Amino acid sequence: MQKCLKFQLQSKNLNKEIVFLVLVVGLMLVPPQIFGQEIELDHTENSKNGTVIEPKEQQIIFEIGKKSNVHVKHVIDSGSWASNDKKLIKILPGEHSNLTVLDEDGDPIGYGWDGISEGKSFEEAEYIVLEQKLKCCDVIAEYELKKFLEFENGIWKKEFNTGYDIVIMIEDDIDLVVVNSRPIDSSKFEGMNCVGCNLILEIFDNEEYRNYFVDAYDKKFKIEILSDGKIQDIRFAENLKLLHFDFEKDNQLIIVKIPHELLLDPFDVYLTQKNLDTLILENVEQIRKSEFLENETHSNVLVRPGESGTIAIIGATQEEHNKKLEQSENREKVAIQAPINDEVKKIPLDEKVDESINGLSFVDEIKKGQISNSGDDSNINIIIIAIVIAIVIAIVIIKLKK
Repeated sequence: MQKCLKFQLQSKNLNKEIVFLVLVVGLMLVPPQIFGQEIELDHTENSKNGTVIEPKEQQIIFEIGKKSNVHVKHVIDSGSWASNDKKLIKILPGEHSNLTVLDEDGDPIGYGWDGISEGKSFEEAEYIVLEQKLKCCDVIAEYELKKFLEFENGIWKKEFNTGYDIVIMIEDDIDLVVVNSRPIDSSKFEGMNCVGCNLILEIFDNEEYRNYFVDAYDKKFKIEILSDGKIQDIRFAENLKLLHFDFEKDNQLIIVKIPHELLLDPFDVYLTQKNLDTLILENVEQIRKSEFLENETHSNVLVRPGESGTIAIIGATQEEHNKKLEQSENREKVAIQAPINDEVKKIPLDEKVDESINGLSFVDEIKKGQISNSGDDSNINIIIIAIVIAIVIAIVIIKLKK
């Protein structure tokens, strides 16, 4: 009888321990995103019930095209709340209009904005008010920001300095973007993840190269150049195997497409003020360059000299060119063998994207509103549950042995 009572007492204690563990696990599995930062707003309507959704708790997407306006989306893909606990989305700075708020299936949900009860329009608002959210469905709030991109000398430009992660989507009619003075072939991806974003994005309004011609080796060669300023006096020095030309302004963005019959890559690029007919170029005059979109017949090189002058481009020997091709092929094989996340497409290694562009990755497809980390969260939850089960089993065995 005493043994029976002892066993019952042990079972009760064991049940209490199990319940305690389950409660701890339950607390660990509660998504942290549901806790927002409480703030007091200037608007009476929102100060009573406003919890701001922080940037890290949402996906902020910019849809960029060859125009001044930008389409902005705020995607909320986690958490849930009732109508008595409204959430707020901070509207990005600038003149805004055309608000829509839908769930991921395109169905409307309850929403408003600060000051709506006082007759204020969305154009006057600072926050979007989300009435409620079901845990099953993403919420997508989107609107237009006017005069977002600046246009100068044929280039659309925007400096992003957010300090938090954003997604930049590029419209289909854009094949080339320049990020921090580095060229990116945007025909190969739909968007960019910019982590802790700090970058300058530039887009040529007209991506057509202008043709120039030089005489060399008893032939006429076509040189194609895309730039935001004038290119003058393009010429080729056969004795030096040197392509050189003048340009008009400081920090001019210059992309040159060069036939391999004239010069082989990799190139050395120099900025000089000297007479190139009798020139010996010095290492201190060599400037940074980006080579990209190489194929069997041509190579492209981008430069952005800090001051105006003369650009000199020297080609490689056949041996150097072959070595580069061999290295590129080896890197491509390694990249192909590496596992690639379904949602993220890595930049091919032969595009020579500079490592200084920190925090960038390229996205194959970012579906409207359907951006989720649920796979990672599920894996974490499974691991935690497995650990807890193991602990419970161990406790049961120890108790039974006693």
